[in-house]
Order: sequence, then C-alpha cells, then structure tokens
Amino acid sequence: MLDAFFEEDDEDVIAFARGICAGCDVRQQCLDVALSRNERFGIWGGLTPDERKVLRRARKTNYDPEQEGPDE
Repeated sequence: MLDAFFEEDDEDVIAFARGICAGCDVRQQCLDVALSRNERFGIWGGLTPDERKVLRRARKTNYDPEQEGPDE
C-alpha cells in the first residue's frame, strides 16, 4: 500500500492514495511538511509533486490557482 503514495504514472493508484488522504486526520500537517521540505516525490496531503509546486508558487505570490480561467 505504501507504494501507492509514490506512483507517478498510474492514475488509478494515485486516486487510491488520494482516497486514503481524503480521510486522514493529519492531511494538512502532512501537506505542510511536504511543502516545508520541498518534497519532490510522492503523494503528500493528497497532492502530487506538480500540484504542490503550483501551491508553493501560489503561496509565495498570493496567487489563487482556482481563480485562473481556461484561457489563461
């Protein structure tokens, strides 16, 4: 099961890991640790490395990726 958190290509396995994260009581703490350590691998706090990269950038610039339109 631990391998699910470090799968990079299989969307079904990534979805499985995210499902575990969704019900986890320490999800936010896990994500905070990954962001502070600049973790480059694995699902942490329910986010992939690419998603954490966007979030890290957004936090630095106060940018809200949810506000971005489809043409931007």
